[in-house]
Amino acid sequence: MKKINILIALAMFVSCVKAWASGFQVLEQGASNLGTALAGAVVNTNNDATAAYWNPSAAFFVESENKLDVAISIIYPEMKSHVTATHTSPYQPGTNIPTPGINDNAGKLAVVPNAYYVRKFGERFAGTLSITSPFGLATQYDEESNFIGRYDGVNSDIQTIQINPSLAYKVNDWLSLSVGASADYIHAELTSYTFIPQNGLPLPAGGIDARTRVDGSGWSGSFNVGATVKFLETGRFGISYRYQIRHDIEGYVTTSNPMFGIFNRQSAAAKLNLPSNLNLGASYKFKDDFWNQFTVMAAYTFTWWSSFKDLDITNDAGGLIHHTAENWRNTHRASVGAAYQPDWNKDLTLRIGAAFDQSPVRNAKFRTVRVPDTNRIWATCGLGYKIGNMNFDLAYMHIFFDDANINNTQNHAYSSSTIKGYYDGCAHVVSMQVGVKW
Repeated sequence: MKKINILIALAMFVSCVKAWASGFQVLEQGASNLGTALAGAVVNTNNDATAAYWNPSAAFFVESENKLDVAISIIYPEMKSHVTATHTSPYQPGTNIPTPGINDNAGKLAVVPNAYYVRKFGERFAGTLSITSPFGLATQYDEESNFIGRYDGVNSDIQTIQINPSLAYKVNDWLSLSVGASADYIHAELTSYTFIPQNGLPLPAGGIDARTRVDGSGWSGSFNVGATVKFLETGRFGISYRYQIRHDIEGYVTTSNPMFGIFNRQSAAAKLNLPSNLNLGASYKFKDDFWNQFTVMAAYTFTWWSSFKDLDITNDAGGLIHHTAENWRNTHRASVGAAYQPDWNKDLTLRIGAAFDQSPVRNAKFRTVRVPDTNRIWATCGLGYKIGNMNFDLAYMHIFFDDANINNTQNHAYSSSTIKGYYDGCAHVVSMQVGVKW
């Protein structure tokens, strides 16, 4: 038990992480699941403790009284900007002033650790605990390189921790149910530059750049429910639902330029609704003499990203400091996968998968330099191996991004700015997992 407490405490310490996914949902939850593009996650095809996050009702497929899995994913996104930028000044009305600077890569290396635990209490009850980072964002442009879109965003950093205990009940041999609650922490840091016009300064300058930093955090909560049906001897169907997280973030906004003696700091607040999602999944292991080495699976997810309509930052008096119209749409994700467990080595599992992941960004008008999101295709592979009471899993995922057109205008304190062009790129994800049962 002491080892379990140490591992859980460590996971709580490092789960405050950053990731880059469709929208900004973190889907790197278990290397065993990434190998099949998450197609088997909701029904716990791998019979491990990751069910604690995806669908605790599927925890009864764990083949031991206790199961602990710890996973870590390394994400390297490449999202190169190919944009032009203009801004306005009240001293040159009706004039779009070209913003000087260069294009840059929006991607940032991220590390995503998670921990999952399952404890069975007899044949009818099970308790689970997942400590994860379900949402995260890390886009960072090099400030020293004078990024051309700096008035709209330079660094965007959203970090989350979710502590989610759940209880599962096995109704009979073919049906199990679960319910859980979560405590959710968020920390957000957004930096950009503010163009402060100065009357009399010549074009193309016409003003002073001051660095603006918004920093805030908050706690909230949510709940999740799930069900798993064993519809055949080797077939499973699962469904899980997670309710949205409504965060009230409180912190400060600071604007500074030491060279010109500019410094202003004031309290700030923002509301951020992180979406509900519904997950469906099914798997089937063939029974014929040769085909019984293969398991096929499929999954579908619907995410209510339409809850993210605006990002408004206000001061203590309720006055608006900054407004960004997001107007995101609900999204779909569909995945398929297969696993091969050869007769000549039942401890080895080879996995492959693919998925389509829809972006919540509606069009170029609402795409921003902070989240230059777009539709994507996943191609994944992985392997698992068991040694005694331990399991080791490794997965690789390559994400193909569609080109992301951008034509976004934002109003700032002293000016407005417009970004036009496109982003292109891809992402690489390597995930590792270690588990123990007793």
